[in-house]
Amino acid sequence: KITVHGVATCDWAPGALRRITALVPQEPVLFPGTIAQNIALGHSFDMEAVIRAAREAGAHIFISAMPDGYNTVVSERGHSLSGGQRQRIAIARALYCDAPILLLDEATSAMDTASEAVVHRTLQNIKGRKTILLVTHRASALALADQIITIE
Repeated sequence: KITVHGVATCDWAPGALRRITALVPQEPVLFPGTIAQNIALGHSFDMEAVIRAAREAGAHIFISAMPDGYNTVVSERGHSLSGGQRQRIAIARALYCDAPILLLDEATSAMDTASEAVVHRTLQNIKGRKTILLVTHRASALALADQIITIE
């Protein structure tokens, strides 16, 4: 049984549980629009907070290197970006919304070692402030865990 604030997840209204959870899937979905809009998706727009979230997710450098930076328009589903870039934008989106629960499902699988290390440092810095559920096959992520559950 999984509980949130002492209440079983099956007893939560789905919308209420979604509002306190940020999900970063292995194959993140980006929407047509700018990178900044994709990071702030569904929340009020604050450019400083967008940049801060992108920095924490290890995305700021590659975004800044693009000709239009944060105003770069991405294609539907983000196919104009690499898998690792899409994952870092999705992590920035999750950090931007500042939900108390962060669920990462193989969220660094397409990243190189250096990018993954940046994300791990960020997770290490926020783990006292958020509940982080990390689904991974990568041994490098185990150092972040307070508790490890293995499923066969």
